Amino acid sequence: MTNDSMTALDLLSLADKASTKSDRWWFVALLIVFIVGAVMAARWMASQNAKAFGLSREDMKLMQAEIATLNAERVKLSERFSDELRTIIHQQSEDAKSMLRAHSEVLVRNGEVMGLINAALRDLQSSCAIARAGGPYARHAVAAPPGSIPPLPAVG
Repeated sequence: MTNDSMTALDLLSLADKASTKSDRWWFVALLIVFIVGAVMAARWMASQNAKAFGLSREDMKLMQAEIATLNAERVKLSERFSDELRTIIHQQSEDAKSMLRAHSEVLVRNGEVMGLINAALRDLQSSCAIARAGGPYARHAVAAPPGSIPPLPAVG
């Protein structure tokens, strides 16, 4: 054997020759066969592992691509929902301002009406006082019954 590297067949033929010698060589032959079998099994397992790792690496790349796509969609949806939420908040703010203006106008108008009512009540109270005091139309005035509501105080 001048070749530095031996193939598995060379080792098996060497083991076969050694097994014909004696028990010691028989042991060496079995050891060589066992080692060759173990190396072959290890290579087979390594190749299966490499295939599985290659497949899982491809699966991981596919999953990463899918995750990146889903993340991009999530970002787009998030931006769209944020814009819609900003629009809703702005609209609600404008509605609240409009309602506040309308409420303020109603309060001002209510105050004006209350002032007019108060002035009319003062005029009525004053005409009733004139009638009780014997004013120009005293003979047509009716006296207030006992226990009636006292006149309103002047506001203003």
